[in-house]
Amino acid sequence: MNSGSWETFFNDTNKLKKPAKAKQLISAEDNAEIKMLLTDVLKGYLAKEELHQGLKIYINSELRNDLIGKMAGEPPKLGETLEVWSKQLFGEQKFGVILMGLEAYSNAFAEKAAAIVRPLVAMAGLPLNGLSFLFFMGNYGFTPFGIHKDATGEDGVLFHLGPGKKECYTWDDPKYNNIAHHSMVFHNVAEMLPKGQAYELVPGDAMFIPHYVYIILPTLLNFP
Repeated sequence: MNSGSWETFFNDTNKLKKPAKAKQLISAEDNAEIKMLLTDVLKGYLAKEELHQGLKIYINSELRNDLIGKMAGEPPKLGETLEVWSKQLFGEQKFGVILMGLEAYSNAFAEKAAAIVRPLVAMAGLPLNGLSFLFFMGNYGFTPFGIHKDATGEDGVLFHLGPGKKECYTWDDPKYNNIAHHSMVFHNVAEMLPKGQAYELVPGDAMFIPHYVYIILPTLLNFP
């Protein structure tokens, strides 16, 4: 890991106070390893009994957590990629899967993720409530819950795992920044995109989003 890249990223974000993009923050080798470890994460999650916590499934932008049982009955097989596995589950449907708290389901993933972000923690310090990891997976263009912003304190570094290019949009504007958290989500995406700041991401790139900024995200593990 190139700690100089993390230092540049930290400075470009004004010490984690404004949106910024970093080019190739993680190597191709780390990227490939993370994707393999995400399979372990999913298998660890699906092996637990509390499947109603931490996972959301969207089909054609509709929340469909009734499909979690089907997912649990068909976990990824040894050596099976997430792309192949999800194709078997969802076919040609437009789907999205969001899983939170990844560190709880795979020690190997937790160790790898901690190693990757260690240079940032060394510069910025460990947040009061610690760190947590989540991922977006699917074949849709943007997060299906619209243009949104996260709760106070939920500042995030997003890694694009690929394949292909994606665009992330932010609306760092006082008229949006002053809106109370969780009070408004925008679904008129096509109308609002020209007003946002676009950041093109390729595999290995990262994006920092402060909690006060509205955002719409691409699927960070995107299957065409």
